Amino acid sequence: MTTLYAWATPAFSTDSPVDHTFVTDYDNRVDVYPSIEKVEQAQANYWYCWGIFHAQGDSSQQPQGYLGSANGNFSLAQCLCLPNKASDSIDPHIRPNACGTIYHYGLDGVCHQLANQVLWATGGASTAPLTVALARGYRASSFIYGTYGILHLDWKANISRCAAAPPSPSSPSAVTTMNANDDFAIHAQKVLAALNASDKLAPLLALRDSVREEQLAQRETLLRGAVMPSAEALNARNQAYFRRAEALLTSAEFEAVFGFAPGRTIDLVDADIARKPPGGTITG
Repeated sequence: MTTLYAWATPAFSTDSPVDHTFVTDYDNRVDVYPSIEKVEQAQANYWYCWGIFHAQGDSSQQPQGYLGSANGNFSLAQCLCLPNKASDSIDPHIRPNACGTIYHYGLDGVCHQLANQVLWATGGASTAPLTVALARGYRASSFIYGTYGILHLDWKANISRCAAAPPSPSSPSAVTTMNANDDFAIHAQKVLAALNASDKLAPLLALRDSVREEQLAQRETLLRGAVMPSAEALNARNQAYFRRAEALLTSAEFEAVFGFAPGRTIDLVDADIARKPPGGTITG
């Protein structure tokens, strides 16, 4: 058993309204390693989660960028996503193991979903896994990409593969995790009920389902040889769905559900990461 820590740091720039998230098996408020080489020398582990190396967390809302910690199964965590290796590695032997089932950044998910995949290893038979729900931009991210990314079948298969070697009877099943830990649905249900707007939950979740249908259709075109869409195109697609959600909700309801005011532009996909060449072919 090990302790996994979730961290945030501003994405894109210091004034970004969205946090990048990453995971470690050490407390970087205490053990500050200046580089990934120092992490490895200390026999510690850092999960990039589609980002760059950060010695410490940083957040205007969460002290020192700390999002939470929980005991976890290290064997599961490193199987679900390889630590100490960049998710955008051009090495085709590293990349598929260092990005979980977020194979293509910005399409299958972003850093929030990959961090959650690592943190799945903190779940128990009666305990939901830790997530990065406290990160800024998470409500928007989980609306577009879900808790663990859009590839539900791939994610369940990855859990089953990793839980089988070695066995982990205390971990929740893939089905339980997918159904019981839908962060966006749980949050939206709670806040809309508090605003006497529970009747708007079903159309909002139906809209989210249509996001995933479009994403999966887009993946099919990639499998047939289409070019990966740019970060700008993906962000524009996401914004269009936020605008459609605005049409379903009042301003107060929208801000309570999504965590930002209607009309604000929230980019979830980092163009610098999305522009890097892929290390292998699209899968799934």
